[in-house]
Amino acid sequence: MTTTELDPRDRALQEHTPAVIVPRFSDLAPLEKNGHRYLLAEDGLYIEARRPWLRITWPVAISDAPLPYGAVHNMGMHIGFQWSELTELLDPFERDAHAAMPNEFAAWITWKLTESGSHLLTYLPLYAKSASPGGLDLIRPALPEGEHLVADLHSHGAMEAFFSATDDEDDAGEVKYSAVLGGLGDKPKWRVRLCLPGGQFIDENEWVDH
Repeated sequence: MTTTELDPRDRALQEHTPAVIVPRFSDLAPLEKNGHRYLLAEDGLYIEARRPWLRITWPVAISDAPLPYGAVHNMGMHIGFQWSELTELLDPFERDAHAAMPNEFAAWITWKLTESGSHLLTYLPLYAKSASPGGLDLIRPALPEGEHLVADLHSHGAMEAFFSATDDEDDAGEVKYSAVLGGLGDKPKWRVRLCLPGGQFIDENEWVDH
């Protein structure tokens, strides 16, 4: 059999983001390090991602034709905090977004472990070099070691809450929650989604039962 030497760029890509066949008759070894991989299962393709604050296994493409592989048994997500802890930090953001009107406003929510072994969520307003009702020119902060971005928030002022093409581009490369607040001054409304590698977005109503 003739073998072809794998291009180093392909080797690096496959090592960074491997594709794993789910065994039918054995247990799938867990993802032990932070990162992500793709799982080829009997009913299609899944993504499995791990971060210090998140573990998730989610479908990417479901196949109508059964494949000769095993089943994914742990689909869903687990976050390393109570959802109410995050939503409590939306109140100061809404206050700051009101104060910034008619311009947009942005902030992060970060996660880290404390010395006691518990976790801490922190609200971090972002500095903008320029701001307008239509956009922001943000300076992305460098987080200290051990502190991780969990939620990326921005406002639309009085406009409705929606994710723009620019938001899609900005969110495509990170694992985080992305949220936009609109309707300020009338009926404030949030849109929230979870962003996964490869530009996959999971809307809030998709994970409510998981």
